[in-house]
Amino acid sequence: MEQETGIHAIPFSNIPVKSPDASPMEFCAFGLFKRALGNRRPRTIDTVWKACKEERELLDMAMLRKSFLRWKLRCRAIARVKGHQIEHARWWRHGFS
Repeated sequence: MEQETGIHAIPFSNIPVKSPDASPMEFCAFGLFKRALGNRRPRTIDTVWKACKEERELLDMAMLRKSFLRWKLRCRAIARVKGHQIEHARWWRHGFS
């Protein structure tokens, strides 16, 4: 992934487990795929995979980079509140203070 995106990946062992708030796929990629695939109507499993591959190729790498950098801040914020949710925290919505 680092060669494709220029983003250094962290080991899976360092990613908080069982935390949808900290999951990079939930935070970024699934939303992008869901939006992109929402306009398509695949009828077979093969066309689902084909659509996924086509949409993956169309993803904007700059947007992914920005999202992953934001995810890094998100993980730090979750650590700051000892694993609790952060969306309700004013400092998260308006930036770290």
